[in-house]
Amino acid sequence: MTIETQQVAQLVDKPIEIVEYRRMSCQCQGCRMVTSASWLSEMMPGQDLGVKLQAFLGCLGNYGHLPYEKQQEMLWELGKIEIGIGTLVNTLQRLEEAIQPHVEQLSNWLKTEQPSIHIDETPWPVKGIKEWLWVFTNKDFCLFRGQTREVVGS
Repeated sequence: MTIETQQVAQLVDKPIEIVEYRRMSCQCQGCRMVTSASWLSEMMPGQDLGVKLQAFLGCLGNYGHLPYEKQQEMLWELGKIEIGIGTLVNTLQRLEEAIQPHVEQLSNWLKTEQPSIHIDETPWPVKGIKEWLWVFTNKDFCLFRGQTREVVGS
């Protein structure tokens, strides 16, 4: 007897779900100080998109070049989620701020500790202005920087 196995990736009925998080706050009867439980790591206080969904949207927007309007449509189709363009813009700004120190760390590491890297530049129009997309790479990493020539060359 033989048994065959095959794994299949499927879209499920509701690939995005809404999760409601709650936390308790208590007031000390003696000192009257209010103490609250910590929020779970799966959510970020004050933000209505989870960490994984924010990362997914960042990937769609930056790597996939998916416009905000198409991201809105996709979120509606996947989970009946209505998100404003402002929320998407703010999400990408938060992601950019979160990764900026790591990009700078990699950039500094390239300048000081990598004897052999490949560098290439490509002209890139941004709002009608000619800018440059730079790539720095070797077998272990790839860093893209979109900047003006003056900033990159300095």
